[in-house]
Amino acid sequence: MTKEEYQAIYNYLSSLSGRHASAKRSSERNRIEREAFYYAKNLPFELYCELNDDAASGLFRHGFFESDMSHALRRLKEKMSNLNENSYE
Repeated sequence: MTKEEYQAIYNYLSSLSGRHASAKRSSERNRIEREAFYYAKNLPFELYCELNDDAASGLFRHGFFESDMSHALRRLKEKMSNLNENSYE
């Protein structure tokens, strides 16, 4: 994947995280959690597993949204940073 593809995924997940944090009703938070869950299912399998500590399912499941999101965003930043470092070699 290219840095731009990682950046697009990061931006989308980051926007979901922000919307989730500012949601006032639990129904709205639940909808955002489902949106993230189904979005993640459509990511390339290898990336999904990497964002989910090598597990093939369960990313952004109910009750783990915040910790999964924090971890996924951190991993995506690392991937983009590594791509930047490798582009100068």
